[in-house]
Amino acid sequence: YDLQNRSLLCKRKKTLVIFPEKTSYDGAKSICNIHGGKLVTPFSRDEEEELVGILEEHNESCLETSSNIQQGKAVWLGMEKTNRVWYAHNDHGKLSTLNYTNWDPTRCTTDDCGYDTGGCPYMLTDTKWAFGLHWGTCSSLKLCTICSFTDTPIFTLKGTCSERSQLDQN
Repeated sequence: YDLQNRSLLCKRKKTLVIFPEKTSYDGAKSICNIHGGKLVTPFSRDEEEELVGILEEHNESCLETSSNIQQGKAVWLGMEKTNRVWYAHNDHGKLSTLNYTNWDPTRCTTDDCGYDTGGCPYMLTDTKWAFGLHWGTCSSLKLCTICSFTDTPIFTLKGTCSERSQLDQN
């Protein structure tokens, strides 16, 4: 076969999985890490729309607000702030600067806002991005988690309900 683009043979496919129980930012990072993934980071408007579609399927558990602090906030994002610059893990697992951003200009999202390092980024229900500070929003806010996987995760059970269970270990 004549391939137009040989790099497609090595391109890793990204799969998104939602965990629709609301949790803190550190809890969301932990959920993704445990299962072999990373918190999702949209690298284009199309990827943002894909997140919106997933969230709309879980409207009741993810977009319904139970407190004022959650009002207008949708899902955690996987960027990291170092020396006032936001980075994300690319398809090869390496940190790179963001080529696409959608920061909300009405919030504290400029380079000189907040601390040099840290913060917990999230997507708002209008698809704009914002972030909180570790001493406040990051620990008190609870949002749903969408993890990005480039490899197929294998889940291993620690035990089954009975000896005759139909469940395998993986």
